[in-house]
Amino acid sequence: MPLEIKRTGLDQFTPGGKARVRLLVIAGGSQGKTRMASYYPSPIYADCEDGLASVADRNVPYVSINNSTDMLSFLAEMKLESAKPDHLRSYQTVVIDTIDAFQRKVKDEWTLKNPASITFTGRDAWNYLDAKIQLLLTRLLNLDMNIIVNAHFSTKAGENGEGKILGIQLDGSVKDRVFNDFGQVAWLDSEWVAEGGERVKKRWLTFEETPQRDFLKDRLHISPGKKGFPINFNERDYEQLFDSISARAAALKATESVGEIADYEDPTSTSSAAVVVPTDAGVGALPAQDPRDVPLVAFDRTTLANMAKAEGVQGIKGNWLKAEYISAIEAIRKEKSSEVIAVVATDVPERVVAIEEASEFISAVHDSAFDEPSIPEVVVPEGEWIVEDGQTVHTGTGEVKEVEHDEAVASIAEGLGATVISDDTEVDEPIPAPVTTVTTDEKCGDCGKSLKKEPENYQRLSFLKWKLKTCETCYLYRKNNGGQPKQD
Repeated sequence: MPLEIKRTGLDQFTPGGKARVRLLVIAGGSQGKTRMASYYPSPIYADCEDGLASVADRNVPYVSINNSTDMLSFLAEMKLESAKPDHLRSYQTVVIDTIDAFQRKVKDEWTLKNPASITFTGRDAWNYLDAKIQLLLTRLLNLDMNIIVNAHFSTKAGENGEGKILGIQLDGSVKDRVFNDFGQVAWLDSEWVAEGGERVKKRWLTFEETPQRDFLKDRLHISPGKKGFPINFNERDYEQLFDSISARAAALKATESVGEIADYEDPTSTSSAAVVVPTDAGVGALPAQDPRDVPLVAFDRTTLANMAKAEGVQGIKGNWLKAEYISAIEAIRKEKSSEVIAVVATDVPERVVAIEEASEFISAVHDSAFDEPSIPEVVVPEGEWIVEDGQTVHTGTGEVKEVEHDEAVASIAEGLGATVISDDTEVDEPIPAPVTTVTTDEKCGDCGKSLKKEPENYQRLSFLKWKLKTCETCYLYRKNNGGQPKQD
C-alpha cells in the first residue's frame, strides 16, 4: 500500500494524542519510588521483589511476579484492560517494581531450566536474559496506560579511577539500551534541609543530565529546571507531570497527512505480496502465511488464552493448561468451519449434485466388478423410469435422466474402461435379465438385516439417495416417510 507523508504533531509527542506518563525512575533503596507511584491514577503493581511494605497502608492492587511467564500473563491482562474506554478501566497505571529484581528472577529461571550449568554464564544465558527483558519492555510500552518502571542504581569508577559514574542496576547489554525505550528517564533525588528548626528530607524528580548521570533525559521538554518536580507523596506528584504534558500537547497541532508515495515495484521480484526465494530452490514466490496456519502448540499459554477469548470460547478458567486452550480453540474453529460448509452447500447447483451421485454409482459398480473379474463390461439391468423427488430415475441403474448426468456417467465409465448399456443402446446380443438378488455379506444400513437375498435394485437406489444400502422394506419405508429411517 502507498506510504503516507505526514507532518509531525500531537501523535509524535504522545501516541494516540493522549497525555500519558511513561517514566523510568532510578534511585537508591528506601528513597520512595514505590510509594510515589501509589499516588498515580488507579495503579496496579507487578511486584518483583516482595517489597510493598511502604504501600501497605495504601490498599493498592498487585500481582506477585516469580518468573517471566508470570510477567507475560500480567502484561497480556493489561493489554485487554488498556483496550477498554478510560471510564471502564479498573487500572490506569502499571508499575513495574523493580525491573532489576525481575531480571534476577529471570536469571534464576534460566539456571533452573539448565541444571547442568552451575552458574549463570555463557552466550545462551545472556541471550535468554536480554530477550526476556526486551520482551517485557516492548509489551509494556505498547500499553495505552501510564507506565512507571522503578529501578535501583549502580556505581562504577570514572575514567582513570576518578569519581563515580552512576547507572542502572541491570546486567547484560540491556543496561545500556533500556534508556532508549523511554522518553523520560528520571532520578528520584533527595537532600536534608532545615525547616522550622528541624532537619527535613526533601525529594524531587530530576531529569537534568550530569557527567555522573548522563542517561537522564526529558524528551518531552516539560521539566521546570534542575530541581525538577518536588515529591510530597500525594496526588500532586502525578498531577504536576500530567498537567505539564497536557499543556504541551494542547499547544501542538494534530498530526496531519499531506500526501503519499506510491508503492515501489521491484523489477526483480515476481510478486510484491510474496516472499521470493532463490531460483535454484525450484519453487516460485511463496504467499504470506496465514496466522491460523501456525500450529496452536507453537504459541505460549498466555497467547493461547487471548486467542481463546477472541474465538469466543466460553467458561475459561485461570488455571487452564495449554492443552485445554488448544482443545477449546480447535473445537470452536471446527464448529465455525462446519457452519460455513453448510451455507456453501446450499448454493451447489443441482447438476453438480447429479454428477457427484453418478460418480458414486459408477464407483460402486466398479468396486463390485473386482469380485467378478470375468465380467468384461458393466451391464445395466433392465428396469423402468419412475419419478422420484421431482427427478426421473431408472429403477435398474439409479440413473437420473438429465443431459449432464448422462455425460458424466459416460465419461466416468470410459475412464474405467467400461461400457454403459442403456435401453436404447443397439447391441448384437439381448440384454441379460436384471439381477434380483446378490451374494454379499453386507447388512442393511437401517435394520441390520443381511442383504444376501434382497433385491439389488433397492440397494442401489438407497445408496444413490441416502448413501447407504438398505433392504427392500427399509427403502420403501424411507421413500414413503420423507427419507427418515424406520425406528424400532
